[in-house]
Amino acid sequence: MEKLINQINKKYRTVVVRKANEAVSLNVPRLTTGFFELDKCLGGGFPFSRIHLIYGPPASLKTTLLLKIVASAQRHCRYCGRRFRVYKDGSYGCEKCQSNEGLRTLWIDSEGSFDNNWAEAMGVNLEDVWVAQVEYGEEAIDIGKLALYDESIDLLVLDSIASLTPVVEIEESSEKQIYSPGAKIINKAMRVWNSAVLARGMDKAMRPTIFLVNQTRVDVTKIWGNKEKLPYGEAQNFMASTKVRMNSIPESSYVKKDSTEVTYVEGSFKVMKNKSYVPFQEGSFRLYVRNTDTYRVGDTDDFERVFKYARQLDIIRKEGNMYIYKEHRFNRLEDLRMVFIRYERFQELRQEVLEKCVGLKTKT
Repeated sequence: MEKLINQINKKYRTVVVRKANEAVSLNVPRLTTGFFELDKCLGGGFPFSRIHLIYGPPASLKTTLLLKIVASAQRHCRYCGRRFRVYKDGSYGCEKCQSNEGLRTLWIDSEGSFDNNWAEAMGVNLEDVWVAQVEYGEEAIDIGKLALYDESIDLLVLDSIASLTPVVEIEESSEKQIYSPGAKIINKAMRVWNSAVLARGMDKAMRPTIFLVNQTRVDVTKIWGNKEKLPYGEAQNFMASTKVRMNSIPESSYVKKDSTEVTYVEGSFKVMKNKSYVPFQEGSFRLYVRNTDTYRVGDTDDFERVFKYARQLDIIRKEGNMYIYKEHRFNRLEDLRMVFIRYERFQELRQEVLEKCVGLKTKT
């Protein structure tokens, strides 16, 4: 068997066959999103080296979620996928690789939604993000193909599928009816892009990760049942390792009656497909869009949610009037919270709570 495997790998000039327990690429680390509830429902975050689809109605925070994911990706090592450790002097780096190079992103902005100011508010470092605004869909596919085959890009974001325009629609008259040109180019993109990811071989710890954004439409041909559908074919549904449906939350649920100023927005989601964890889980999150006494623009409600689960799972125990965490005793809960104000200490608690909630040893 070993002779056969060596012969196959030599023929195709890359590692295409490997024992499952020896294949580095199958030990998939996960990319944390910056939202604890979403990470919990995904099994620790989005798996690297896969295709992920995020879709939903208008104003459901799809693009904003992707910006937070890109910001989080820049805190992961581009060689092993581990999350950077932040040191006391403010510097950061990977403890395993001794590198401080985060993941690099190519953002294909087909609907003109990328904004530098909003991206920076969400924590994105614009130095490691390249943006392409394409004229037609085939151009986006070719740019993505070149970027994925090259080893200088780690994340590919397409925002969005529905706004891609096939070249035939531009060149032909508007009177001419053309059936499903968009579905054909997206079907081709899924095949070509997936091949580009797998072409790196099974001995690569980090392979490119693809995020797709799509919008929802109404299928007018249906009379009963769910009339919602996604434009541009079914290939995206089958090729996606993870599908997350974002939902709009009415403004009245988070805007106070005596104020017209929006301090935060809320988003909800449901994991419609998950090849690497339990599907059909749902939750919500809160994102602050204005500075307050305790929050800055782009902050989430992770702090409160992590502490809530830590108490429920007895990671933080209460005995009498004392709060106990890893044999350290505190008279007040506020004293314990102050210990985790530092980013790195909070990330340790967050990871511990996440692993207990998920029930698996997550690699982040």
